[in-house]
Amino acid sequence: MGVTQTGSVSFYNAGSGDTGTQSVTIPSDATVMLVGGDGYNGADDTFGKVGYATLTVGGNASFAKLSAGSGSAWQSCLYAFDVRSLQGQTVNIAWDWYGTLIGSVRLMAAYYTGADATAVRDSDTCTHGSPGEYTLPSMTTVAGDLAVAYNTCYNGTEATWGVGAEVAFNLYGTINAGSGSFGSAVATGTSLTVSTTWAYDADGDGSMCGMVLIPTTQAPRTATLLRRRIT
Repeated sequence: MGVTQTGSVSFYNAGSGDTGTQSVTIPSDATVMLVGGDGYNGADDTFGKVGYATLTVGGNASFAKLSAGSGSAWQSCLYAFDVRSLQGQTVNIAWDWYGTLIGSVRLMAAYYTGADATAVRDSDTCTHGSPGEYTLPSMTTVAGDLAVAYNTCYNGTEATWGVGAEVAFNLYGTINAGSGSFGSAVATGTSLTVSTTWAYDADGDGSMCGMVLIPTTQAPRTATLLRRRIT
């Protein structure tokens, strides 16, 4: 059995407070929950600064996390949680960001079944190349893995994901003119590159975080990853 999305991708306006909570209901068959977030802040690493920024689900810390972008750009993050003990329950996402936010933060939650809930195979981040174009560095995969990415940009109107990727959810211009999108692709070989092109991203301001989820039928090959890239 491979990794598949379960339930619906949910969107939440997390407001402009540095701390807060949002209740969510975990699907009864979910093993992993991914939470993507994005917003703007004058400080670097708003969503992932070690020792400062935290995000929990049901009081549990993530087993993998990423953050991308700098204080001068639209920043994003992607957190992975083991939700096997929370299946079917309504629990809180709780956050404590680093620095002072400028405007509201968007959170999106996606759920997966059949995914190992202790580690990811690989992960990476990127900011924009040309305006409206985002390409993650090639990530290590094994056939059957599911690469999932969260991409956000300012003033974007529609995301088209690269060959082999399936759009899970698109949401445009809902928070301070920022847009977000989840996408995924099933790996068929030893590596996979995820990319997106936005129909409009004139400011070229955004970032993307990606993780490779491992089917429970395969043993994890890497330890939990924490990686941040600022460009």
